[in-house]
Amino acid sequence: MSDGEPSVYVGARSPEALRVSICSGTSGLDMTTVQSVVFQICRGRDWSAVIDSATRSKLVAVHTFDANGQETRTPATLRVFAILNLAGGGVRRAGPFNFTIKP
Repeated sequence: MSDGEPSVYVGARSPEALRVSICSGTSGLDMTTVQSVVFQICRGRDWSAVIDSATRSKLVAVHTFDANGQETRTPATLRVFAILNLAGGGVRRAGPFNFTIKP
């Protein structure tokens, strides 16, 4: 993608997926302590994600779109936060980033 932002076309469905790399940056958070990730969409919905890989400084989370294309049925630019649920009950928020559903 030339603009560097993730995008899909309307009606994207499984096995298409949103794959996001999250780095600890200046927070110093050990990314191996993240137990789960949820992508929080600013339009009031959440997308579940699985942790594909994690090192101390970087985590990769993946959300596979639903099989019927309902999650991507309307063109939009969404603001997305990654909610990181940590071992021991802590929560951190990463982002936001833009995600575009193209017509």
